Amino acid sequence: MPAISPVYSFLKFLDQPQLLKRLEKAVPIALPLTGATYVAYDSLTAPDGQKAKRLVKGTIGMTTTIAFALAAVKLFREKIALPDEKMLNTALQTFSREGGALAKPVRELIQRAKSRVLAPKQVHTLQNALMAQGNAGEMLFDAIIPKPHNHSAVEILKEIGSLSALGAMPVMGGILGGVIGNKVTGENWRGALKNQSKEGLYQFLANIFLCNVGAGGALYLLEKTPVKNRAARLAAMSAGIFVAGIWGGNAIANFIGENFFNPLCDKGPSHMVQKLKHKVNHHGWGSLFKNLNAERHAELVDIGIHADDMATVGVLSGLKWIECSLPFLYTLCGYRSMIGYRNGTKPAHHAKHADKHADKPQVQVHPQLHVSHPAAQTLLTERPAFHAHLANGFQQGAQFRGFQLPQAAWGQVAQ
Repeated sequence: MPAISPVYSFLKFLDQPQLLKRLEKAVPIALPLTGATYVAYDSLTAPDGQKAKRLVKGTIGMTTTIAFALAAVKLFREKIALPDEKMLNTALQTFSREGGALAKPVRELIQRAKSRVLAPKQVHTLQNALMAQGNAGEMLFDAIIPKPHNHSAVEILKEIGSLSALGAMPVMGGILGGVIGNKVTGENWRGALKNQSKEGLYQFLANIFLCNVGAGGALYLLEKTPVKNRAARLAAMSAGIFVAGIWGGNAIANFIGENFFNPLCDKGPSHMVQKLKHKVNHHGWGSLFKNLNAERHAELVDIGIHADDMATVGVLSGLKWIECSLPFLYTLCGYRSMIGYRNGTKPAHHAKHADKHADKPQVQVHPQLHVSHPAAQTLLTERPAFHAHLANGFQQGAQFRGFQLPQAAWGQVAQ
């Protein structure tokens, strides 16, 4: 049998159960340290007068996000299992019965692998020695460092749900931390909650759920075919991620957000329904697909977060070591939800329409005019096409709550 490539041996080094167990134990320590470092940096670079407030909000938000991320790992992911001693002994007995013979250094590596992490060079030596012994040697090596698990169609669906739940919890933790942070610092937490909820939905759909669906859906379809090649599986999952996540995730998330979730957060269910009816009745169904980036569009950081998609591919491919990176990547999604990140074009969108109507006559409000009702303000400032007879009709007793127009003002409205 030809010698094993060092690259392939390095991948097997990463698959060692003892190494995975160490990584699993390191995550609850490394994740808070990473979060605390970022919060400290963000606070120090904040504008003068904002440093203390940024530190308080960042600390609370990062704490809840990380707490939810670590809780999600315990709830939705299985713990790393160490090598089965019974299976390893059975493999050793089979190897001996079939006349397998190993040099003393190789036998020592086998014993060492039971309780310690082998170095990449040691894994390479062990793998070459055992693979040269035929099927019995290969079975023994697989007992020491198990092969990645190939998921069945049913297991894929379970993994999609598990990974999506793993990503949803840090997002919820980020939103909760944002609310608490704003209340503690005396800011308008109800107003901020709208943007936090909108960003949370965007993060979950565009950067987590749809990517999992893309990868898992492609693999699910591939499982229905005779193709079992690992390279083909990776290619199919990568294509699914690109279509459903990177390429389509932003559009799908913004379609749901712009037409349903954002109006719901802004003014409630009735406003959402009215806005949908208005769009469809006045501009047709195609209007639902226009200006989808009004509040949020993808940027480099979002594309960087799609690194978790490759982690998804790894998890669905049975590569356990990649799974340890998911809490870090999903914590970033939660933190951006905490700050209610919005980078959309709505101000520019409104400015464009304001410019379009700049040449139209504007209402000059009389200096004696006192307007206290928002509806009246809208009528006076945004409806310049009032006619004289409409003004006269209002003059004859029309009132808004808390809204009385002095006599001299009606002439201004009528102009």
